[in-house]
Amino acid sequence: MKKYLFIVLIITAIIVGIFLYLFISKNIIQKTDNQENTINNELDVKKKIFTLEIITSDNSIVKYKVSFIPNSKLSTILTSLAKEDKNFSFETEKSDFGEYIISINGIKADSNKEFWNLKTNGNNSTLGISDFVPQENDLITFTILNF
Repeated sequence: MKKYLFIVLIITAIIVGIFLYLFISKNIIQKTDNQENTINNELDVKKKIFTLEIITSDNSIVKYKVSFIPNSKLSTILTSLAKEDKNFSFETEKSDFGEYIISINGIKADSNKEFWNLKTNGNNSTLGISDFVPQENDLITFTILNF
């Protein structure tokens, strides 16, 4: 009788072990699939394009077609552009009002009399680069202006 009870106990333990293994491995596979789907969804985000126009004090104009991930801040997009395009660079400073541009493509605004003005589609922006979120097909213009 003890031998029979021992065999039943072993078989029960094996069956419980198999069910636990299947349950745990199924949950791990589902979590992995969900993580892969999240990563793939992030990679599948369709980038948008806007035009960036730089106008210097001598009225020379340089234009860039900039691809970006929707809902990105302009400061993040410009940082990416500077990494991808060796012909584009910019410098910023931080203030109580946020980040602002002091230099584009090596052209520094004279802080005593000039600043880089930001316009979107011909209108002065009320936001700085750390808050501004471009939209597809925007024309974003930086111009050196006098105070």
